Amino acid sequence: MAVYLGIPNVFILGLDGARASFPASHAWGNEAVSGPPDTLLYRLHQAVENLAKKEGASVWNASFGGVVHAIQKQSLNKIAPQLVKTNFDGALSGRIVLFKGNFLRIVPSVLGDGSWRVFDEEKARYLRHRGNLIILDGNADAGEHPDAHFHIEPSFVRSDWACFRSVNTDDAYITANNSFSAYTLRSPCDVFSPYFSSFQLYRSKEEAAPRMEYDRMLASIDQQTKSIGNLMMAHDRNS
Repeated sequence: MAVYLGIPNVFILGLDGARASFPASHAWGNEAVSGPPDTLLYRLHQAVENLAKKEGASVWNASFGGVVHAIQKQSLNKIAPQLVKTNFDGALSGRIVLFKGNFLRIVPSVLGDGSWRVFDEEKARYLRHRGNLIILDGNADAGEHPDAHFHIEPSFVRSDWACFRSVNTDDAYITANNSFSAYTLRSPCDVFSPYFSSFQLYRSKEEAAPRMEYDRMLASIDQQTKSIGNLMMAHDRNS
């Protein structure tokens, strides 16, 4: 409709392509039970982009993350930064987030730029990026490094959750594809799960403990799945 109205550049939001979200994080819950197959969706997205080109227009997917790649991606931070809320309204100092089975506490920056650090009190480690990989670094000077400082913004899925943007890598956020994948720095244009790249904030470790247990249960299921897969492949080789 927008193309036929003569709008030359159309930017789409909320098009992440997640059909089987876990947990249910979309308006209709877990939509694996309905909707067209992925291949049909891909062709429909291609058709939209081709139609726009025929009419002399461009269509851009400005959604954060997701898996839709038939429509060219563009970062909303770049094209309309005034539309992106970057100020986190809630309390941050001392709040707890979960990362790979660890309780991490948000602590103030030493850079004086309004950024924050994320600290593992139990093992004296700071969350930081090395290259694009997110790690916990126990070196004595880890917390002083710019790689260990992040701007905290409202998350990709809920305004009371947080996402972490690097202070020294342009338009790059801590992201993951699922609850088991490695965390890496990615642009909003890249493929990642908005849900698993968002961090819930807790007032205490006790408050965060139930979610930590759910994460451990998921990790156990993932390990069992991999073990069963290895057994199946071994059986196939020997049969």
